Amino acid sequence: MSEKLKFAICPNCFKIFEIPKFLPCGETICSKCVPKANRNGKIDCIYCGKDHIVPKKGFPLNKACMKFLEYINQSIRDTPKYKNLEYEVEKFKEKFFEFKAKIQPSQLMVTEYCKNLINEVDLSVEKKIQKLNDLRDKLIEQIKDYEKKCMIHLETLKSELEIELNFYKNRIFDSKKVIFTENIENVFIGELEHKNLDQIDYISFYKTKIFKLPYSIITLDFKELETSENIYVFSYKDKLGSYFMRIGKVYKINDGLKIERELNFADQIISQTCLKSKNHILFYGKSRCNGEFIKIYNVLDLNYLYEINNDEIMSCIGVDQVLCENLYANEKFYFLSWNTGLIVICQQTKSLFKRVKFPINGIVLKITDNNVIILYSNEEMKIVYLDFDGKIRQCKHIKNFTKDVHITLNSSNQIKFCLIDQDSLEL
Repeated sequence: MSEKLKFAICPNCFKIFEIPKFLPCGETICSKCVPKANRNGKIDCIYCGKDHIVPKKGFPLNKACMKFLEYINQSIRDTPKYKNLEYEVEKFKEKFFEFKAKIQPSQLMVTEYCKNLINEVDLSVEKKIQKLNDLRDKLIEQIKDYEKKCMIHLETLKSELEIELNFYKNRIFDSKKVIFTENIENVFIGELEHKNLDQIDYISFYKTKIFKLPYSIITLDFKELETSENIYVFSYKDKLGSYFMRIGKVYKINDGLKIERELNFADQIISQTCLKSKNHILFYGKSRCNGEFIKIYNVLDLNYLYEINNDEIMSCIGVDQVLCENLYANEKFYFLSWNTGLIVICQQTKSLFKRVKFPINGIVLKITDNNVIILYSNEEMKIVYLDFDGKIRQCKHIKNFTKDVHITLNSSNQIKFCLIDQDSLEL
């Protein structure tokens, strides 16, 4: 049988013929092994090496080879080995279909089982989520109750503090203390004339002239009147009795008060700036008689501590001309605002700490407890944040506004700016 199979094998692919084709040179080849025709409709025969013209209907079928193949196939089917193999295949098919019939319901069972597991997981999670939500609602309710109790307690403390504060304010206003005592020959009303001032060397690296007044009898009282306007009253007292001065316009400048009042013919003081810090009260004023001056009082008992007049201010900062406009303070320092920057005075040592030079021309809006200096530059229309060395750290440009806009800072601790048109007075 093996000898006969040699004539059923393609000489090109060495496999049994499927559709044997008869070539013009007499060779037989599989239809799939026939080379593709070139542009002239010819093939290059791999057997004889000649060019064969490909017919329009293709090369003819080798019928004798086909009959030989059918004979061989029939001979194989009649063998006991083939019949046994055919029986085994049929038996395998029966088992396969039987197994397939059992798998289909098993797949449904697995799907249903997994769905039940998913449902159990969802139900368990929903129960736990519901417990967490109930616990959350309970905790939120407890926190709100605690917040209400704290607010009520804070309001109570606030009321008690306000009562205590009013009590001490009234004590300060009603109590008048004798601060300095000396015989005075001149009889006058108002500010006392300076005599025999003792110089204090109060900065080691700057010879600043700070003077005490060791001689006069004077008391100072300060109170805000409860009227529709911001009106403050200062009381000065000497041997002749009390002299009360009514002050008119008062402007809020950061934590201080800019006071413009009517001309007092006794002391010729035109304007005065009041600034309260943690330990002291500072008064910066301009007098026609004595020029510029700074007076420092103890914040607790209004004790008159020091005075710096026009000459001492100039020697304190080392300039030829004094152009002080405003006073500022935070937790640690006093600040004097000048044309070119700030003069910083330490509250604890009462000494000159440093000078801060501004990189641009601007108006001081605020100095924070962290020593952040906030300037407004009208020329460049921007708000500038400076560090304690005067270096620019941040800028905020103001757009779509004219240079007539006036910028002021909110009186609260938060840094909020208000822009007001000076012509229309609109915010």
